[in-house]
Amino acid sequence: SPTSRHVTHNNTTDFVITPDTGYEIDTVSGCGGTLSGTVYSTGEITKGCTVTASFKLKKYSVDVSVGNGGSASPTSLPIEHGSTTTITITPNSDDGYEIDTVSGCGGTRDGNKFTTAPITNACTITVAFKLRTYSVQATAQIGGTISPDSRPVIHNSTTDFTVTPEVGYEIDNVTGCNGSLSGNSYTTGKITG
Repeated sequence: SPTSRHVTHNNTTDFVITPDTGYEIDTVSGCGGTLSGTVYSTGEITKGCTVTASFKLKKYSVDVSVGNGGSASPTSLPIEHGSTTTITITPNSDDGYEIDTVSGCGGTRDGNKFTTAPITNACTITVAFKLRTYSVQATAQIGGTISPDSRPVIHNSTTDFTVTPEVGYEIDNVTGCNGSLSGNSYTTGKITG
């Protein structure tokens, strides 16, 4: 602004270049001028001329911060103002990890995909993983009990159960989950399912 101006021969003039929301100045040219910030100053005017301003959508950095237990792709990308982007999250399933939380950039998760809200500034997506938890069930036949009845166990961990025979009975055997019996305590092997 302004969109036109009358200038006396050999004088200069200024124009203010104002991008719309989400845009930035790309180039300004014409009338032998120079741009400083948002002010375009012409050279000395000796005849009619035109100042042309062009704009481009701003781009913002969307970074992805990933915790231990998996990966995400891509991990950094420039996104134009008002656009969305989707990342793919891959837990290290063979090591027992699963997706715990994904947040940031106003996004939402659907399975292993996370899509941002329309981007209006730089932001970070944070991805966290956790080890899976499995349920280990225990049952006893006639003549005693095993407790507890079930227990949640984190991937690659062990757990203990107490085996208690009733009066007149003794422990015959305890099996399952690659465990071993010591006295009346049964310790599982490392749980992976």
